[in-house]
Order: sequence, then structure tokens, then C-alpha cells
Amino acid sequence: MLPRFPGVDVIQPARVPPPPLLTGDNPEQWAVQLWRAYLAVIAPGSRPVRLADMQALEDTKRNVLLAAGPVLHARGTQPLPWCKFSAAAWCKFGPGKLRRRCPNLQWVYGSAQLRRADLWYQWRGPTTGGVRLAFSPSHRRLIAQYGAMRHAVLEAARSSVLTEEIVRSIVRSTLPEGQYEAAVEQARLESEMAQVGIDSQLRRGVDLWD
Repeated sequence: MLPRFPGVDVIQPARVPPPPLLTGDNPEQWAVQLWRAYLAVIAPGSRPVRLADMQALEDTKRNVLLAAGPVLHARGTQPLPWCKFSAAAWCKFGPGKLRRRCPNLQWVYGSAQLRRADLWYQWRGPTTGGVRLAFSPSHRRLIAQYGAMRHAVLEAARSSVLTEEIVRSIVRSTLPEGQYEAAVEQARLESEMAQVGIDSQLRRGVDLWD
């Protein structure tokens, strides 16, 4: 008598994946990804980093990135959350007046920082979890309507003998004929459009994990 609960098996929400791990199999590739994560934190909106950009970096910076890549890759540490954690630590514990500036590369990826901060990061670092679901406005509204309908059915069951006709009447008053199906389709469409937007932002390197 009741329509299906409009959960994720009925309407698939858009999905934001966890921040990426280091991919590839060599330090040059990892260095690009580390530099990209660093810029995403200290200079959001900067253009995507390419492998060719690494050649223009100072040797000292490039060497820091090349050395940090194998360490973070072996630990399975996601670069973006690590950068955010390091930036927050810099603002709180960085040296003196320099705290007002952005953390330098050595603070974020230097070998001493990687040794010193690893356990602290595991204990207090950002929790990235797994996939994050992004429910569309229509999906949230439909879930709220469904909750109100189910509440009305439970209240009716407490006050009288619950008949099929009473249930049908409550369903019709909460979700008139055809409204549930239309709301599901609208929510699916919004989720699909949201997923396109999320995928586009991820390709451009936009930070979606604040």
C-alpha cells in the first residue's frame, strides 16, 4: 500500500569520492600530485599542474616533492588531507610571525615533518571516510514527505483499527496519485546533473572535501 521508501536504492544520489591517493608508480608522477594538492590548499583556483610544470620548479622544491612521494605512497596517505592538516598545524604551531603566511613546502612535505607528524596525523588528522553522498533538494523533500506520511500512518494505527482504506487515504493526502513517481524522476534528474558537475570539478582539481 505504501510506495517504496525513496532511499538510495530508488534514487541514486550524486557521489563525491574520497580524496585521491597517490596514483602511478614513480616519484615523478607522485611529485606532480603532491604539488597539485599543495597548491589546492594554499592557492585554491590555480590552474591544474602538469608534469611539464615540475621542470620549472626550483631544485630544492622539486627534491622535496620527489623524496616525499615514496613515503606518502607507502603509507597510503592522501595528499590533500595531509596538506590541510599541515597547513592547520602551521597556523597554530608555525614559527612566529611566519604563521601569517602560507606554510612552505618543507613544512608540509619535508622529511622531518613526515617523521614528526605522522602519528599526530593518524590521531588528529582530518577524517576523510569513504564516498560522500550528495542528496538533491528534491530527494530530501521527498524523503521528508515520506516521513510525514509514515508518521501519519503510525498515528492512525494508535488511535483506531488500521484498515487498507485508511492507509490509502493517508497516502493520497500526502502524496497524491502520480506525485511520488514525478518526484522520483525529478530527484533522479537533479542527482544526474549534480554528478556531472561534481565530475567536472574533480577533473579541474577543485577541492570538494572541505
